[in-house]
Amino acid sequence: MEWFELELEVPHETAEAVSDELFEMGAGGVTEDLNRITSVVTIKAYFPAKFGQKETLVKLERYLGKNKTKIATR
Repeated sequence: MEWFELELEVPHETAEAVSDELFEMGAGGVTEDLNRITSVVTIKAYFPAKFGQKETLVKLERYLGKNKTKIATR
């Protein structure tokens, strides 16, 4: 099975809610890495390729709203 990865940075306070939403969106796995200096959490989520990167990004951006968040795909 082919997968793609989404990586994003969020404030520590919102990390759990964002991770939960990624699972609701169909992520097969999610990891969180806290930078203790900046209190920013890097979240990596893994989705089956059949979900489509573009569509998944649109859904995630809609969920995040106007929050300043860096998002990358691989």
